[in-house]
Amino acid sequence: ETVKRFKSDFIRRSDVLEIEEPSIDFGDVGGYEGVKEMVRKNLIWALRRTQRAELAALSLPRGILIYGPPGTGKTLFAKALSKETSLPFINLKTENLFSKYLGESGQRVRDAIRLVEQASPAIVFVDEIDRFGNRKGGKTDSASQETGRVFAQMLEWLGDPGRKSIIVGTTNVPGDLDTAFLRPGRFSYVIPFLYPNKSARKQILEMHLGLSGSRRRPAMDESGIRSVLPKITAETEFYAGADLEEVVMRAKQNFFEDSTAAMTPAHLLSAHKDYRIDTENRRGLADHYKSLGPTFANSVKLLEEMERQ
Repeated sequence: ETVKRFKSDFIRRSDVLEIEEPSIDFGDVGGYEGVKEMVRKNLIWALRRTQRAELAALSLPRGILIYGPPGTGKTLFAKALSKETSLPFINLKTENLFSKYLGESGQRVRDAIRLVEQASPAIVFVDEIDRFGNRKGGKTDSASQETGRVFAQMLEWLGDPGRKSIIVGTTNVPGDLDTAFLRPGRFSYVIPFLYPNKSARKQILEMHLGLSGSRRRPAMDESGIRSVLPKITAETEFYAGADLEEVVMRAKQNFFEDSTAAMTPAHLLSAHKDYRIDTENRRGLADHYKSLGPTFANSVKLLEEMERQ
């Protein structure tokens, strides 16, 4: 009812926010088992077990900051978190917050924060949060001053002890974030999302094929498809979740264009053979993001999980 009321009262008049009721949960997110478990214990349980949280004088979780290369499922994870917590998913449309007109960006950010807090508690998704996370100091032109004002507004919101929204921010470039964004009290956890390991790649393929999770399953030779998954998972090192989804999509396209009654291993193997990535570039990215772990991840358990990815 909160979602419906919020939609009718605010969202239709706003171009800076959109609200969703996600249909996916953690069962639809392949891999990252350690991260899921940590989030369940430290964020979801605090929301579900309110009496226990009150007994422990535990405040509402502040949210999480997720960093990593593109295509690794950061947005998917945020939507699944919304489903797991039974809270609305509010997408802060960062591309619409900035304006070429002096003063307008700051006003849009103020309006967005006000609307978000009126609808909270909610999971508030801020993609590419690094757009806000740098004060651009040293310049005196009007554009830089406006950026500085927006930065200050976001920083004040993140640090507000009365904030009801649970913010999930994502970034591909954590090094661009001002250190003030990473201080304790802004985010409960800073989580690295790297390329999935072999076990996670198998889970992701199974989910997109409809062999697990809630996605639709095409007509298929299930035993045959399952028999070739070990080969494909072994040969897809440094593939992101988005790459694996594309492989499955191409296999479905192969099946669609064929005259067979069901998807066969040949359809999937052909799609896998046709799809390519720049492996050396991905290897370099993986090493780069792993090297950032000791600087940005604020949990030893998360660093250990990163090493298993």
